[in-house]
Order: sequence, then structure tokens, then C-alpha cells
Amino acid sequence: MPMKAFVSLLPEPYYRAILNIWGELENKFGYKHIYQTPLPHFTWQLGDDYRAGYEEVLDEVCQTKTNLEIQTDIVTWFSGQEPVVYLRIVKTPQLTQVHQFLWERLIPYCENPSLLYAPSSWEPHITLSMEERSWCRLAELINFLKTKELRWSFPVDNLTILSQHDDQPAIIEQKYCFGKMSMGSLF
Repeated sequence: MPMKAFVSLLPEPYYRAILNIWGELENKFGYKHIYQTPLPHFTWQLGDDYRAGYEEVLDEVCQTKTNLEIQTDIVTWFSGQEPVVYLRIVKTPQLTQVHQFLWERLIPYCENPSLLYAPSSWEPHITLSMEERSWCRLAELINFLKTKELRWSFPVDNLTILSQHDDQPAIIEQKYCFGKMSMGSLF
């Protein structure tokens, strides 16, 4: 099933640090599922598709916004059949305000939005592992991740559209930078 997501890609060196952690989790635990979305990011909104017109909303947002300061604090997990182990992003007032604005402005264009990303339920995070087998070794996985320095603070300067079809890895469809207009299609 196709999917589109509005995300912010992490800047260096945090982008590379997450890639390294994913590599370590693959080597140590055999976890590979994260490579379906192999671009370190956090998600603002997710849906099956977006109708024409959302581009103007993103241009407007990016023209009026400057970098957002992002802070991470702890490694935790979402429970479920396939648990998601993640690095939590602190919900600052500025981050919450931007998310609320994006949600309200983009939802009219979204087909079948994921309500997990609605303002009342949104938990901003950077995914570290998405494996059904994570439950079997969750304590070991968490203890391993606790050895990493993951309390970060960094600026984010982009809204990026990722698209994914079926079991193919996600690709960057378009990138918008804060303080600028769209950079256009990147593929």
C-alpha cells in the first residue's frame, strides 16, 4: 500500500549517528526492518496520499519558519505486536505549535491520515528499531542503547516528503527548507 509522510531529516552528525546505531542493531541483534525507511528522521504527519495543493502550505510554512531546536531525552518504546524502540523527542511549546499548525493546514489534503500523528496523540521520536522480535530481547536492546550518548540538541531546517510503495524503501520526493521555497523534486 502506498504511503506519504511529512518528516524532518536529521542534520549531521546526528543523521550519521542514527545510521551507525541501525548498523550496530543489525550486527548485534539482527534487526533490519528499519531499512524500509532508511533516512534518519522524525515524522510530522502520515497518510496514504496527499491531494494537490499541499505544496503551497509547505512553501508558506517554510518561508515563515526558521530552524527548530530539537532535543532528545530517553530511549523508550511503543508497545504493540511489532514494538517500536525509539529515541524520544521533547515536545517543546515551539515544536508542538509547529506540529499543530502543520496538522491543521495539511489534513484537508490528506487521504486516510494516521491518527497516531494527530496533535492529541503525536509522540515525536526517532525510530531505532521496528522488529516483532524486539520483545524477546527488549531489556538487552534497551541496556545496549543506554550505553550511547543520546541526549542531543540540534537544529532542524527542513520539511521533507517521503513516499513509500509496498515493501520498497522510502524515498525523498521533495524537500522544503525553512526560510526558503521548495528545493523541488530530488529524484
